Amino acid sequence: MSKRQDRLRRQRKADPHALPYDEWHPGTIPGADSESMKLQKKGTRAIPDAVFMNSRYEVWVYRNIGCGDAWPRMHWLSIKRRDKEAIHDWRDLQRIKNDLIGPENEGVELYPAESRLADSANQYHLWVLADPSVQFPFGYQERLVAEGSWQKSKQRPFEDRPADCLNDDDIEKMVRG
Repeated sequence: MSKRQDRLRRQRKADPHALPYDEWHPGTIPGADSESMKLQKKGTRAIPDAVFMNSRYEVWVYRNIGCGDAWPRMHWLSIKRRDKEAIHDWRDLQRIKNDLIGPENEGVELYPAESRLADSANQYHLWVLADPSVQFPFGYQERLVAEGSWQKSKQRPFEDRPADCLNDDDIEKMVRG
């Protein structure tokens, strides 16, 4: 590997945005014919309904998970970077949810009680309401997206800037009325 190739590899590990965010394509379940799959079929672990991959992420999708009578049905997204490094990029997780489930479906990331903690890999989980007409009883009620550094805040530019994205001047006008 040349010095340039090594530098690019390290840069991609440090910043997944160094890779373009390409289209999703179907992935395969690793070891689908192995002993681990036989265990999954016996019910010891869930088998995903679909696997999707792009240049940055691999996502296992479990559709219409029942959560008891008091909760609506949900989709479970198990997300990891292709290079297996840690992530926590809110915009990427939002985009994954939008791309694979829908832009109007709400989802949450759970920070569980320690007694239910599952932390064995750089893997992240979103639980997304299956019905886009159902919303959680918490969260913001209106949309606001911005980039810039209004009043010492810091927000990076969007890769794909939304049409309604505000800049510092727009926010200043909105606040001043």
